[in-house]
Amino acid sequence: MADPAALRTRRYRLHRRGDHSICVVGRCSVVTPPVTRDTASDQREQTGGLEAPGRALWSEVTGAMPLTALQRVLLLEACRIVDRLDKLDAQLRGDDRGWLEIELPDDDRDREVVVIVDRALVEARQQAVALKQLVGEIRQADKPAARPTTTRSAAASESAGASAEPAGEEEGESLADLIQLANHAARRDSPAG
Repeated sequence: MADPAALRTRRYRLHRRGDHSICVVGRCSVVTPPVTRDTASDQREQTGGLEAPGRALWSEVTGAMPLTALQRVLLLEACRIVDRLDKLDAQLRGDDRGWLEIELPDDDRDREVVVIVDRALVEARQQAVALKQLVGEIRQADKPAARPTTTRSAAASESAGASAEPAGEEEGESLADLIQLANHAARRDSPAG
């Protein structure tokens, strides 16, 4: 049931004078307790399912700088890709035999089964390229929105990988580490020659 008009008027006048004794909780910020969030559980919820390399990257980047919502989404996907690259690397080295497991019925145990897992190197290269692109998107989201380019050569040099910022300027150690990791993964998985 709504409060009578006289009580609402009295509450309004007292509130304007700074007396919050009859203010309604939830409608007046002075008497409403602030809502606090458990950031540790939020981070666990956001990074659920990440392996050690992905969690390490997540904590390093989020600890170094505040991120927008878009950057957090991109970073989470980059962390997942780092985990996939780690698993693919272990598979290519022959260290990981847990990605594929086949259980045969007891009557088929004497039959030989040949499983060919190919395209792991191709997938690793694709994941490295995807990681590199995500890092670029995270870096772009970190820069100011309006960056007009007036000449065609400026746009061409920017698309060729030239940075619009002067070299040596600090843009966040963790993002630089992420870029270095992506470049290393791309070089490692590229064909020798």
